[in-house]
Amino acid sequence: MFKIFTAFILSLIIQSCSTIQKEKEIISFLNAQQLIEDSNKILDGYELLEDCLTTSNPKEINEEDLKEYESLIINDDILNIVIYHPTNPSYSSAVQYINQTMGGFRVVNGYIYIPFLDPVPVENLTLREAESVISQECKKNNIQATVYANFALRSKQYVTVAGMANNPFIFVDGKRRLFEVLSLAQISPQAGLYSSYILRNEERLDIDFYRLLILGDMSHNIVMKPGDKIYIGSPKDKAVCVCGEVGIKRVVPLRYGFIPLKNIIVESGGIPFTGDKNHIYIIRNHSKEIKIYEVSWSLLIEQPNDRLLVKAGDVVYVSKTAINEWNILLQQLSGTFTALGIGVGICNWIH
Repeated sequence: MFKIFTAFILSLIIQSCSTIQKEKEIISFLNAQQLIEDSNKILDGYELLEDCLTTSNPKEINEEDLKEYESLIINDDILNIVIYHPTNPSYSSAVQYINQTMGGFRVVNGYIYIPFLDPVPVENLTLREAESVISQECKKNNIQATVYANFALRSKQYVTVAGMANNPFIFVDGKRRLFEVLSLAQISPQAGLYSSYILRNEERLDIDFYRLLILGDMSHNIVMKPGDKIYIGSPKDKAVCVCGEVGIKRVVPLRYGFIPLKNIIVESGGIPFTGDKNHIYIIRNHSKEIKIYEVSWSLLIEQPNDRLLVKAGDVVYVSKTAINEWNILLQQLSGTFTALGIGVGICNWIH
């Protein structure tokens, strides 16, 4: 009787989960060992990656994404030009005066305009190439000088950062990587790393923010490119539902996309005497099936925290004890019996 009732309750929970699609008809009942195996996949990132694959098909990163590149000068860029002239310091001072008062030399129609020189074509050149071209122009005008060029301000050479970040625009130069961009963007310490992502050319990249920022995995520290879009999610974007016989029925936000099962039960007020500690269920909406794991509290406290994990979208359900189920049934029936007794008494009085 108890097992039938538990199965009925689980079926109601499955049907009530809005994230479960109707075409998913495969339901697998699994044990604690299988939950441990899937928890290892979560720690390795494979299980969480599979979640992303079902929704957005992220593009895998490769070695090219990790390589720095030479940023090219484009129109409306502003260059800081330094010309060191050992025999004519006044000329060097004149160029430096423009840097200080005008902010630098703006690229207009592909050219920059330096005093006493012809217009210098710099569009689509690297900074080193621009230095060489400016030096050649100086020599044409009998100016023996050493030239240095840097970007004072970039035009459209930036990454946009949306969500839980303070600075929405971060300029990139072919050397600035994701870790530095996130630091300059001042993302919130409470940001939801599991729900954060990067778009490049409107394609989602396979970047794991948790592995980069928490575990220090530099294989995800890609070089950022102009036009990249970063979204820093909120922990409320992904959550686990805890219901059944727990102290507090709640929805728990997940910053990293997963949490130890033991922690989430303790944080929900534990399991009261009315709960069956031998029947803790984790209902998981997998990409191809619905998985239902059954775990006991005794096994849970014996295992390390990272051995039994729940992830975003899971439902944790603690069933009632058999005695509690019978108590509820008897309480409901007692009202019925009382009503029947009153009805019989009225019938006898009438007759």
